[in-house]
Amino acid sequence: MRKNANKYIWHFRALIIGSAMMIGQSMCADSLDALIDRMMLLNPSIKSEAYSADAARQNLRSAAVLPDPEIEGGYQWGMKDAGNKMELSITQSMDWPGVYSALRKESAMQAKSIALSERLSIIEARENARLLLIDGIYIKKCEALVEHRVNTIDSLLNIAIKASRSNEMTLIDVEKLKLERLDILAQSIDLSSQKADCIAAIEAFTASPEEALSIYENLKAYSEDMILPLQTYIENIESGAPDIEQSRVLADASQARYKAEKRRSLPSLSAGYHYSKEEGNDFHGFVAGVSIPVFSTKGRREAARYEAMAADARIEQISAERKSALSALHSRTLQLYSQYNTYKTILDKSPTSYLLQRALSGGEISLMQYLIESSYHSAALLKMYEVEYRYQQSLALLNRYRDK
Repeated sequence: MRKNANKYIWHFRALIIGSAMMIGQSMCADSLDALIDRMMLLNPSIKSEAYSADAARQNLRSAAVLPDPEIEGGYQWGMKDAGNKMELSITQSMDWPGVYSALRKESAMQAKSIALSERLSIIEARENARLLLIDGIYIKKCEALVEHRVNTIDSLLNIAIKASRSNEMTLIDVEKLKLERLDILAQSIDLSSQKADCIAAIEAFTASPEEALSIYENLKAYSEDMILPLQTYIENIESGAPDIEQSRVLADASQARYKAEKRRSLPSLSAGYHYSKEEGNDFHGFVAGVSIPVFSTKGRREAARYEAMAADARIEQISAERKSALSALHSRTLQLYSQYNTYKTILDKSPTSYLLQRALSGGEISLMQYLIESSYHSAALLKMYEVEYRYQQSLALLNRYRDK
């Protein structure tokens, strides 16, 4: 039966070889970083963050200035023989001069903190974009392999149906092939659902259905970033992590606020000009006042001091947490890379597909044996794709502060 079936084998051998080449070929397209840049330009939340940051910076401009001058005026009518009276006062009050220098320093630190928040938002957005595209590449790799598998089974099924008509194959084998095809189609349907979810997530990020589909269609390969020594990532955190730097800046801002509140315990001053007119007589001159803050500043001063202490403690906590999490992530990434490299070394140069095709063409194995043996190879490829996908996810998280 095997030799009689050989006349059908050559009809789909070219299809099998061609599909396998399509899966393994190196495809040129936009780089992953270029697609991420494209997504970032379209992302509306980045624009919103920028406008919010500008608004916050504008609010800081009025934080360390003198209070507005007060102008008071009045006119009183005298009773009986008393004449009318008019008064006008212009007064400017101010805190002790050292308060304003401390407030200006606090405002500068707050402005720097806002800039760091913007930077952190951009880093997080790029990381989210990269992870979305990594999802898309993994789905496309799996789709290509499953499509190849479906095409192979369809070709085998056509041969089996023709062979069964001439009693060269049994109907049981035909039914087995149909059931196998249903199983592969179920995988294809699941991947189609994952593809739709991925495109929807890209659309939510870019706010553009057309761009989302275009970006997905242009996905071809992961970036070529390689895992670096742990110490390099630790140095990146110490020098480039906006959240840690922001904690340091906010600690300095709290220290400046403490100094401002401490200096507010000194007297505040007021000065102005007063004019009055009574019974035809004019009176005018300068007035001055002193306010002694006996009760109002102690609570604010202590609150600012505790805020500064809390900010200092947060720096140590955040830094320790980042380094601990980074070490664990680095270890996991190395393990995934090693596992992926093992699969890649075996499967990239594996002669399995060629040997199976040769055995089938030579009548050494049946169609069903070919199907079973080739399914092991396909399952191994899918497992390699999964490990590579998890490695790329882990590497993206590891490189978050090395990103653009």
